[in-house]
Amino acid sequence: MKTNLGKSIYSLMAIFLLVLSSCSSDDEANADSRKVNCIVRFNYAENLMEAGLYPDLVNSCSLWVFDESGKLVKTFSESGEKVASKDYTINLSLTAGKYDFVTWFGIADEDLVKLKANPPASIDDLSLLLQLDTMVGGVCDTFSSDLPVIYNGHLSNVEILPTSYPDISRNITLNLIRDSKRIVLHLVGKNNDDLKNGKFDFKITKACNLIKWDNSPEETGNFFYIPTNDRDYDIITDDFTEYTHLLASFSTFPLSVKSDHRLIITEGDDNKEIINISLIDALLKDKQMNYPDISDEEYIERRSYFTLYFSFNED
Repeated sequence: MKTNLGKSIYSLMAIFLLVLSSCSSDDEANADSRKVNCIVRFNYAENLMEAGLYPDLVNSCSLWVFDESGKLVKTFSESGEKVASKDYTINLSLTAGKYDFVTWFGIADEDLVKLKANPPASIDDLSLLLQLDTMVGGVCDTFSSDLPVIYNGHLSNVEILPTSYPDISRNITLNLIRDSKRIVLHLVGKNNDDLKNGKFDFKITKACNLIKWDNSPEETGNFFYIPTNDRDYDIITDDFTEYTHLLASFSTFPLSVKSDHRLIITEGDDNKEIINISLIDALLKDKQMNYPDISDEEYIERRSYFTLYFSFNED
């Protein structure tokens, strides 16, 4: 009897361990089935470019992935020639769920822009901050540096579904919009000594020095954009026609149609104000003719290069 009882106990223990092992294997299989390989791609085509031109490519990428609650779950960064390709992709392994994807290209090892929080604890902490001009004793209220090429891309509420086929990948595409804008002022006049001598000052008011993760600009203080070559403008005088051309260039963060950005131009030694206009209205002048089917906000966001012309009469 004792022998049979012992055999029964050992048999029950063996069955219990077998069932436990089976459950563990099932749990591992279920966990593996919830892992999904994701291929993240990047699309530059949303930038409004002149015909025949392709957006500038950059060689650094930073990517953040946040879960449905906004918590950071994965980061990725890479630099090198591999990144500077329109075919560049990133492979990620994520469990099933909903995610927000955010990327910035061109900010690695860059002194002119910094992440406000690095790493960000949540998606609301992820923003890019512009570094203002500095001088002995502190920070200026201006920005006059030449920004590098920077792109932002984001995609919200991406649902990653579990799969029983590990060889099948989920494709995710982020549209990249250029954040570093170029605004060129082209002044032309005949027999204008102030123009010949570059006696003009320019500034853009209500400038933005912070971009949120969703690429929305935010004013964080009262400062101005001034030209990148302040007081050293490109000046060309045609001796035959007696016309002088002055070119001044601004490098800016994204602008907002909701902000009253003003373009102010002063002339002469006494800095007489000769132009004070809405910058957004000026930038939108050719939109209706060339891009009538998109909103003003979309046009300002998707275009990265603007030229404004001003003509001056003789003295």
